[in-house]
Amino acid sequence: MNMFSIIQIKSKQYIIRPKLWQDISFFKTGQNKQYILLNRILYLSKLNKFQLGFPYLTKLFIFCHIIQNYKSQRILVLKTKKKKNYKKSRGYINKVTKILIKKEYGA
Repeated sequence: MNMFSIIQIKSKQYIIRPKLWQDISFFKTGQNKQYILLNRILYLSKLNKFQLGFPYLTKLFIFCHIIQNYKSQRILVLKTKKKKNYKKSRGYINKVTKILIKKEYGA
């Protein structure tokens, strides 16, 4: 089945497919095992048909299930200045929400 859609969550865009999980940026209001509706759908493709929103598709929702909120792996940033023997290492950990795409509703 060749279906996918492009959604926008917190000014980031994700390509999602039904019945697959996706890591998105942290969803503060979402708790574990909670259902959410996503309504900012930019593009929807089903078999040989597609719909493109201006900027979003209206009357269309994607039903998702929050699996868990967790912290991703540490990302290290290394700053150096050549010939000065200057090295600085910083790091941070992103908070991530894992969602499972159930199905879409609407026109």
